[in-house]
Amino acid sequence: MSREEFLGELEGLLADVPEDERKDALSYYYDYLDGTDADEISERIAGLGTPKELADKIKLASDDTNVIEGEFTETGYSDRIDDTRDVPDKYTQVAEHDDNVSGESEKKYNIFGLTITKSVLILIIILLVFIIPMIFSILRGIGHIGRGIANGILGPVSITGEVISDIKDAFGGAANNGTIIAKESGNTVSSDGNLSKIDLGNAANIKKWDIDAGAVDFAIKESSDGNIYVEYDDRLKNEIKADSDTLKVKTENKKTATFDKRKVIVYVPDDMKLKDVDINAGAGLLVCEVSFEADDIDIELGAGEMQFDRVKTDKADIDLGAGKISFSEFIAKNADIKVAMGDLALSGDITGNLSLDCGMGNAALNLNSKESDHNYDYEVGMGNLSAGSVEISGIAGSREIDNNTSSNYDVEVGMGNVSIAFKD
Repeated sequence: MSREEFLGELEGLLADVPEDERKDALSYYYDYLDGTDADEISERIAGLGTPKELADKIKLASDDTNVIEGEFTETGYSDRIDDTRDVPDKYTQVAEHDDNVSGESEKKYNIFGLTITKSVLILIIILLVFIIPMIFSILRGIGHIGRGIANGILGPVSITGEVISDIKDAFGGAANNGTIIAKESGNTVSSDGNLSKIDLGNAANIKKWDIDAGAVDFAIKESSDGNIYVEYDDRLKNEIKADSDTLKVKTENKKTATFDKRKVIVYVPDDMKLKDVDINAGAGLLVCEVSFEADDIDIELGAGEMQFDRVKTDKADIDLGAGKISFSEFIAKNADIKVAMGDLALSGDITGNLSLDCGMGNAALNLNSKESDHNYDYEVGMGNLSAGSVEISGIAGSREIDNNTSSNYDVEVGMGNVSIAFKD
């Protein structure tokens, strides 16, 4: 094939290449095949391959979607620059692909100045998706512990309370070891050493509990006569009152208190029907030996322990830091449960919706309902989930189950362990 025939056919094959690219390519090969020695020109043409082969290579080089490395030379195309001849820059494209194990190319991405492969990018995204929630769970757990220690050992001291205490100390005021703010009709009925007892009257009108147990040994026991009584340690700062429809008991250690066991005991009738129950404890022990029913319960524990007998509610919010909460019988329509680094154990049932977020702790639910009574959305980061017929462990596991019911269980596990047992 002559020079003119080769270049003419090449020009026709490059008709669909952008004009600038086509002109540069044809100019290069016109120059390359220029000369008076017919034998040398024939050898060069043979080295370039057929016009179609050369055109295909030129098209590949001019296509911005292809990521290659190389340039066009006297031999047609070389993926290494072996020639000192000036070659148009448009024929050289820097590689954006690496060869992986299978021989296929893997795309690279430039992120914040760093070049990473697609597989590494996917791994980073997976780690971010699952590690960030774990970090938040850890931070939340640390927050609970700190709040538990602050509210428990030091007591929830307000700025106003500290200022008043300092003023009393500065002017030699004699601050009582125990400060009682009680219902007007309440009377101190007995005193036994450091433990005094106050009568807050009949419990018939009480519809709310507001209890802040601090870091003491706090017990809720049955009252046999329908009245409410509170026994309290005189060495504590106490706020005890029954105003309107609310029973409020708040205890805290004085700043100078030692860490020996200090007790508060609240006596209420069994099986009270309530609207709201708000129970908060720091680093102490709270034991509720009576059963109660409430429209809404809110339970928060920092680093101590809570034990409940029978609880029934329409809506429950449980926030557990690094302590332990247990229910002998827990019946709820809807429950929102957060476990940072503590242990939760309950037996009973959640008939409506459950939202359970377990960071680095443990949650064990022994339920009376069947597995088919609920829909499920399970997400597991690096922890373990055992729920009826579902077992998920390891990294980044998930499962959705639609049983076409009105009850939805949304369970998220970070690095903790969740066990849910259903009735056969």
